[in-house]
Amino acid sequence: DPGFEFRGVAGASYDMRGGGYDAAEAAMFQRRLLDEVRGLPGVESAAQVITEPLNTDAESAGIRLPTEDRAPIRSVSVNGVTPDYFDVVGIPIVRGRRFEEADVTGGTTIVTESTARNLWPNQEPIGQTLLMAVGPDQDIALEVIGVARDAQLTVVGQVEPHYLYMPPSPSVAQL
Repeated sequence: DPGFEFRGVAGASYDMRGGGYDAAEAAMFQRRLLDEVRGLPGVESAAQVITEPLNTDAESAGIRLPTEDRAPIRSVSVNGVTPDYFDVVGIPIVRGRRFEEADVTGGTTIVTESTARNLWPNQEPIGQTLLMAVGPDQDIALEVIGVARDAQLTVVGQVEPHYLYMPPSPSVAQL
């Protein structure tokens, strides 16, 4: 049991960049596609994800707590997901909430149980802030809005010590 549902889950991937879509066109296409997939007979739910579970090509970034110096920085796996993703793969949000449409503009994150334990032992993770490196000497602040149950997301038999879910940006993968 990897901690997520894979039976009865189908995936499809595509590359928006190769089609010449700009960011606004890609976002509109993806919303329309998800709506159409959700309307297909037999489909219970659909979600967008940048990196599907057990894909070893997960995105990564550097994070730190606001009270820490710039270096050293922790490496974290990062995945962009739409609000329904957690329902599609059966990963429950155990504290806080899942993403809402308003979160697409950024500034929020959902962390895994291991991430919460490792960064804020014996503290409430909801409402905490993480700083994610986005360039030399440049960070963005992320507010933790939820904690997702741990799952083996990149390798079977291993739970990542630091894993963040982010609202999606135009991506190349769909579930």
